[in-house]
Formats: sequence, structure tokens, C-alpha cells
Amino acid sequence: MIRDRSRIKIIVAIFAASAMMASCNTLVPLLAKIRESFPEQSVSKVQMVFTLTSLVAVPTMLLSSYATRVFSKKTLTAVSLLFMFVGGMIPVFVNETFWVLYLAAALIGIGMGILNVMSSALVSDHFKGLDKGRVMGIQSIALSVGSALMSWLSGEIAKVAHWSRALLVFLIALPLLVVFLCYMPMDGPTPQQPSGKRVYNRRLIFFVVLTLFWGLLYTSFQTNVAMFIEETGYGDTAFAGVVSAVFMVIGIPCGLLMGPMIKLTRNKLLPLAILCGGGGMLCAAFAKGPAPIFIGALLVGIAFGTYGPASNTAAATMVPAESAAAGIALMKAVGHFGRFFSPKVLNAVSGLFGGGFRKVFLTGGVGLLLLGVVFLIFNPVKEEDLL
Repeated sequence: MIRDRSRIKIIVAIFAASAMMASCNTLVPLLAKIRESFPEQSVSKVQMVFTLTSLVAVPTMLLSSYATRVFSKKTLTAVSLLFMFVGGMIPVFVNETFWVLYLAAALIGIGMGILNVMSSALVSDHFKGLDKGRVMGIQSIALSVGSALMSWLSGEIAKVAHWSRALLVFLIALPLLVVFLCYMPMDGPTPQQPSGKRVYNRRLIFFVVLTLFWGLLYTSFQTNVAMFIEETGYGDTAFAGVVSAVFMVIGIPCGLLMGPMIKLTRNKLLPLAILCGGGGMLCAAFAKGPAPIFIGALLVGIAFGTYGPASNTAAATMVPAESAAAGIALMKAVGHFGRFFSPKVLNAVSGLFGGGFRKVFLTGGVGLLLLGVVFLIFNPVKEEDLL
């Protein structure tokens, strides 16, 4: 148990910042409305408003690990929150030109890229052993609460006002920034890794490749569910917001139970999460009403809420302690690279079987099941990476 008062303050600071880690999900329930506002744009281009955040996050994540040699993690985290705030506010005031949405997504992606690495690195710096896994779980709870709240609010606002007003939810970044600055102690730049000391290894590289396919496949649920709901008539923008919120809020119990789940499943936790996500995608693929979509969001959300903190812990432990930020950055960057290309790849593959949203969910679901099996057989995560 973590009882030390100073460490509790650090957890509060990490919780506040981590609430913005998946702020891009705020865009998910708005995609259908954005498509209505810009009918001349293709589905893939509209989806890119969401997935561009992941593409921009890739180089940002990789560069942020090197930036720690010059700037403190606290400073970089604060800057990341400001990037997301500015990115979220731009479309509120300028929303008649489609490319402006790409600019906003890019700024949000820069902020997310820095924050995802720094927040996890701060956990690795201040906590060790099973405590690290527990705090990664708490971080996942913050991510889930923040993203669910923002997704739900954006869907509700878009129901009664122009979709651009829904992005006012990014105002929450400012009070979260204040809490973070007040409770996180100042750290210094990270010393450069001594030359000749190996940082990356084969286990980490294979793990990163698996995470690439994880990002590629599960993202297809987020990029398609709002338009699928709109097309089938199973709900409106508000329901799409609820589905997006459920996807994230289920991460709360996942985070709370992270320690017990690691103890129970050991190094099988990550592949089991992937298999769970595959089941959720298939629920959406064969949905005949809103209930299976809701169940699908729960299952894919459980997978997302579990894979995130567990993979952070594993990646940080596969490398020397002083290179934890670099290990996390590589894993997250490649995963976000897969997220960006998800619409193009999944739309192309599903098009071979007739296309449509159901075929995308079917392709993603089958792909996740196969990925989970491969992960189980050739598991690169050792028990000591999580314990």
C-alpha cells in the first residue's frame, strides 16, 4: 500500500495530468457531425481528423524521450497540457475550413505524444515493483475518467449546438495543469545513457511490433462506431458519445484491479486483453441494435484499459531503469503509428470482402483474435516485467 504523503501528492499530480492522455477521443462522437458539415470530404479524410493525432504523436513521443536530457519531465508535461488546450480551442473559433481541423488535431497530437511518455516515465521514476503497476493502474483510471467525461460532454453539447462548441471541453486542461504544477515536485533533466550500454533488446522490439498491430486493429472501433450508429439508425450523436464514454469509463475498474489482475494472470494479461478486444469487435460486427454495440464498447474498452497500463509497465521494465522513458516512447510511438494507418488499412482489407462498417469491425475482430493467439504463443513479456 502507498501511504507516504509525498508519494500520494505525486499520484494526485499524475492523475490530474493523465486525465488528458486520451483527449483525442473527444473527437470520436463528433466525426459524424463533421462529415455532415464537410460532405465533399471522404470518410477516410474525416476519420483522419481523429487518427492524425496518433501520427503526430509518433515523432513527438520519440523526441520527447531525448528532450528529457535538456528539460525536466515536469516542464514537458506542463507544456503538453498547453498544446492540447490550444489545439482544442482553435476549431471553436475557426471551423468553416476543413484543414483547420487537421491543424487542431496536430496540436492535440503533439500534446498527447509528450504527455503519454512523460506521465508514464514519472510513474517509473517515483515507483518501483508492484507499486509501479498499481500506479500505472491509477494512471489508467485517470485516462478513463478524463476521456469518458470529455467524450460524453462533447456528444451532449453537439446534440444541442454546433459540433465545434463541443470542443470547449478542452478548457478542463487549465485546472488540471494547475493541480499538476502544485503537487508534482520539480525534477531535473535525465542524464544521457552511457555510450555502449544497450537500451533496446529483441524482446522489446518484438513487443513493439505486437503493439503496432494492436493499435492498427483496435482503433477501427473508435474511428467507425459513431458513423456506424448514424448510418444504421441505432442512435444519434448523444448515443455515440455514451458509447465512446463507456469505452473509456470501463477502464476505471481495470485500473483499480490492475494489481490483482497482474498477480492472477502474470504475463498472460496482455494477450488476454487483446482477445477480449477481438470479442468486442465481433459484437459490433454482428449488431442488430444498440445493445450489442454497447457490449462491444465494454469489451474493447476493457482491452484498452488493461493493455495501456500493463504495456507501459512492461516496456519500462524491459530496458535499464534510466532508459524507461525511451522504452515507453518507442512502444507508444509505434502503437500510435498503427492507430494512424488503421482507417486506410482496415478500409482496404474489408473492401476485399464487400466493404462497409460491419466488415471493418469483422476484419478488426478476427485480426485481434489472431494477434492474441500469436502473443500467447510467442509471449515476449516475462513475469518479472510486470511484478
